[in-house]
Amino acid sequence: MGGTLTGQSLRHKVNQRFFMAVSNWESGTIQCPAKINLILRIGPRRRDSYHDIASLMLKLQWGDLLRINVRPSANVEIKLDCPGLSDLEPSRNLAYRAAELFLKNFKLSLRVDLSIEKWTPTEAGLGGGSSDAASVLRVLRDFLLQTRPHLYSKSAIRKRLLNMASQLGSDVAFLVQEEAAAWCQGRGDKMTPVRVLPSWPLVLIFPKSKISTAWAYRELDRFRGPKFRQDLQWEIMPTWLKNSKGICPIPAVENDFLNLALRAYEELQLCLEALTGSGALAGGMTGSGSCFFGIYRDQAEAEDSAVRLRASGWEAIATQTEAGAKK
Repeated sequence: MGGTLTGQSLRHKVNQRFFMAVSNWESGTIQCPAKINLILRIGPRRRDSYHDIASLMLKLQWGDLLRINVRPSANVEIKLDCPGLSDLEPSRNLAYRAAELFLKNFKLSLRVDLSIEKWTPTEAGLGGGSSDAASVLRVLRDFLLQTRPHLYSKSAIRKRLLNMASQLGSDVAFLVQEEAAAWCQGRGDKMTPVRVLPSWPLVLIFPKSKISTAWAYRELDRFRGPKFRQDLQWEIMPTWLKNSKGICPIPAVENDFLNLALRAYEELQLCLEALTGSGALAGGMTGSGSCFFGIYRDQAEAEDSAVRLRASGWEAIATQTEAGAKK
């Protein structure tokens, strides 16, 4: 007499039957776009110790490289190969945690092999780890839609994807979206797409100084004091971003962490001066630092400036933002 299948054993049986047809799936090489904050305003510390933000985030045409291989398995297995972060426990890596969360959320028993080629430095404010995690979620979503189109709708998966991204981090919530730019509020998970921005040529400079995000928030709170209050208009999107004709001037860069970082690290002041002297039309620090960026007239000028900055001893690269306008 046969026994009753439990939920777990039934799921395993369904998975095994399904993977008789699909036994191996590969993503190919995926670029995980880094981000910059053209505007970053930080609200007062909340009772839960978090801070609300108001930020204009833009994706870059540059970042880490990711490959994913998915195979059937009786149990959940996640393997991570990331030579650039070999000293970090895999379970503390955001990409690993994203895969783990996705499999748990969709109740999948699979082996997922992650391979990450790191290009974004840590503690730079570029969202490198967050973008890796966002890309893992997006690739596993594509796997699900390609291999099980009859089980899930795009809209249903999208809602669950955004929820998982928000659990992993505020930058992940932006980077998992299709949009190239957004005005982000709350913890970064309340987003208004910005589709009027062109692709701006950039130079990124990577100082030797590293800035911990936790340190930056702690020092900002200490500097401001317990009675600090933001201006009533601080969360409102700038009017130039609402330009329906798509005519966008080079913006003034804002970052509430900047002055704090410049006081703490002399190298960062030199970095800002180097960018200004290289012909950047505008520039500043992204996130809580320590990476700086400059915006240039065209890509040729950005490339030339990156060469001259490297000759002066700075680690610098030329890239560009993704265009926010829909074609």
